[in-house]
Amino acid sequence: MLTSHGLLLKFWHDSRYVFSGVGVEFVDRGAPGDRSAVSGRDIRVLDAYYFEIVSEQGVKYILTTASSGLRITVRQSGRGSERLKSLLHLS
Repeated sequence: MLTSHGLLLKFWHDSRYVFSGVGVEFVDRGAPGDRSAVSGRDIRVLDAYYFEIVSEQGVKYILTTASSGLRITVRQSGRGSERLKSLLHLS
């Protein structure tokens, strides 16, 4: 089973998927409900231990460790959507 970070890497590097159709929710202390979310188009860098997002407040660094509470949502249609559903075991 892929981790949330592993799924992000797969979507990032595999041209069969449209990365802008991926959403990521994460722990964000001080935000409403201590959670924030971004779409793939807002992720500027995806590294082994963090990713960078661009927001109205500037660049923000989000850890991709188990304690970061990453949750990935998928808004894919068209190219790669059937393969993605298979990868995620969705019907």
